[in-house]
Amino acid sequence: RAPVNTAVRFAADTRGVGKHRPADARRNLDDVQCVPPSLRQQAKPPCKDHVPPQAQTVFRRGNWGLRMMALGKLAVLVVDDDASDRMQMRRALDASGLELQVVDVDSPAQAATLPHPPDLVFMDYMMPGTDGIQAIQTLGALWPGTAQVLVSGRGDADIVSNAFRSGVADYVPKSSISPRVLRRIVENAVSLARMRAQMEEQQGELRAFANVLAHDLKAPLRSATFLCDELEEALDRDDPADAREVSDDLQRLVGRMDALILSLEAHIYLDAAARPFARVPTGELAAVAVDDLARSIAETGASIDIAPDMPALLCDPPQIAQLFQNLVANAIKYRGAAPPKIAISGWAEPDGAVHLVVADNGQGIAPAQFDRIFEPFTRAHGRSDVPGSGLGLATCRKIARRHNGRIWCESQPGEGAALHLSLSPAAESAAAP
Repeated sequence: RAPVNTAVRFAADTRGVGKHRPADARRNLDDVQCVPPSLRQQAKPPCKDHVPPQAQTVFRRGNWGLRMMALGKLAVLVVDDDASDRMQMRRALDASGLELQVVDVDSPAQAATLPHPPDLVFMDYMMPGTDGIQAIQTLGALWPGTAQVLVSGRGDADIVSNAFRSGVADYVPKSSISPRVLRRIVENAVSLARMRAQMEEQQGELRAFANVLAHDLKAPLRSATFLCDELEEALDRDDPADAREVSDDLQRLVGRMDALILSLEAHIYLDAAARPFARVPTGELAAVAVDDLARSIAETGASIDIAPDMPALLCDPPQIAQLFQNLVANAIKYRGAAPPKIAISGWAEPDGAVHLVVADNGQGIAPAQFDRIFEPFTRAHGRSDVPGSGLGLATCRKIARRHNGRIWCESQPGEGAALHLSLSPAAESAAAP
């Protein structure tokens, strides 16, 4: 951002001195023209293994605080052909003190038919027709985000070595099974799996960040170069009015570039700014978001209705307020011909999850776009005339995931859109990550 800020300052200086001190203006112009090459140098994609210091902090923290924060209700699958061993495992898990939903099956083939991936699998090593390590590799390809633990009655060094090479999170002999041991294994294995998923997500975002720097900034940089040429011609003609107009265009262009970089930073380092959870009424956080958008609401004639009975949520309050702000801002940006009407509502589900909805009367979204709109740097309507970086809904998804939840869209073109969130209850002992 430093070269961008420099360009803003020099463009403003050039605007002021172009009429009376053309030599100073020309020096400023030379400095502005130096900005695009420096930005292009910064835009080189980083080494695959390079991670900025801020992101390294996120990775070091990872999700290892999940034992203090919210693991939520975990789905645990036990795969063992011996019914008595499955029963022993279930009893130990039930006595572990963790909130678990345990399912047991007698074969990997039966496990593969489950409709949803579990958070963790306990896989027996010895089963008819296969071994646990082969089954772990098969299920690992099917459920890449699931933690897997190998269980064996005849543990030896070779089995343990092969197990960890196959990607298991842990190994436990059947003779060591107890509520305390399983609690430790579940906490550590799920934390490790989520940390890996977070790292993969961060790496994907860093690649996207590099792609934006290398490609999405090229167009405005070319425009900046063109405007610099225009400004130089205006100075050669001794035309201060034209020079002032061009410098104004340059300031606006560089300002958009700076806003893009700021939004990228905020999105990528969202987890680094995480705070301890607190129980807050979601209606109050929605009201904060609406207050922050007062100018846009007034300019567009939007009406915002916040339901009076919004539930409380144990959460990171600034992040949930940001989530509401992004959703309401999107509804205003993609409004239809009529003034925007936006309704914010929410309720508590029977399982304790909080369901939030932000609905509008805008342009609507085609079902084919429902998944794509939550990817970074994408727009539902592919419109470049709408301001923004294409990160708003991607940031909402990151916030939802941090709160053990999910976000999805229900809409039809021309009929408005409803963005739904289901956020699971966090542990009462939530602490700073």
